[in-house]
Amino acid sequence: MEIKEDVNEKEETNVKENIKENEEIPTFTPPKEDEIPTFTPPEDDIPTFTAPTGETKFDGPACKNHPNHPAVAQCARCGENICKECAETCSVSGGEYAGKYLCFDCCKALFDDDKKELSKNRNKVMIQYIITLIGVIIGGAIGASGGSIITVIIFAAIGGSLLVALKPIFSALGDAISGIVEAAAGGSILSGIIQFLVGVVKFLIVAVQCIIRTSIKLTRYTIYLVKANKAINSDKEALKELQDFMTYMDVRARKPHEDIAKLMQEGGELYNNSYAKLLVEKGEEVADEMLRVATTRIAENGEIIRTFVTE
Repeated sequence: MEIKEDVNEKEETNVKENIKENEEIPTFTPPKEDEIPTFTPPEDDIPTFTAPTGETKFDGPACKNHPNHPAVAQCARCGENICKECAETCSVSGGEYAGKYLCFDCCKALFDDDKKELSKNRNKVMIQYIITLIGVIIGGAIGASGGSIITVIIFAAIGGSLLVALKPIFSALGDAISGIVEAAAGGSILSGIIQFLVGVVKFLIVAVQCIIRTSIKLTRYTIYLVKANKAINSDKEALKELQDFMTYMDVRARKPHEDIAKLMQEGGELYNNSYAKLLVEKGEEVADEMLRVATTRIAENGEIIRTFVTE
């Protein structure tokens, strides 16, 4: 009997412990409808992404040709600000702007000024050619009356330099005529002959001087025209190289990630662009050296054209 009572007591104890454990198990009570939290997105504070514009912020002046680049120098002619790329590629090593920088606009302005100066000087030279030619024809015709080729050459040369030699020619002829008049007027025949011979010698000296002067003048004019025309043609090529550089910089600024090979294909914006072609084939150093030479050529050629002075 005692054993049975013990078993009953154990079972009763287990039941009580189970009830106690069940009482400690948490239970879930669903919230009421008005207690359910809701999410309301912000109206004005939503973060947004703005793609970069490619513009670089910097303090100080910007390049006149490339507004997104800071200026590091000034053009020696107009004083405008230019960036590192422009300064490195447009430095001048010769001519009146040696050791300085020229912007593209001033290179073009110099070229336009040189063209006008050459046109003006060419007109002066052509007038001198025409006057000389007329003088040669008149002088040769007068000399032809003497029947000697030497006389024709002398008078042609004198005629070619007629405007320059007019005063000494008349002075020499005046001395010769005075000698003849003096002898004819009953004066000393010897004195008249001497005065006449002096006048003839002076005339011959003037004639020789005219020949030399005419030859030098025509030669100088011809050399000038050849050199000046060559300088202008050289300037055209140099300006084209500088223009290609400006075009390249503009295209790369607008399309920084575009494949340069694609841009250089036929129909592309850099097709037949001399700077881009040299940049790809020879590298940046060689391409930039081409531009420095081009800028220097324009400055030096301007001196060739502007230093000519006609008589």
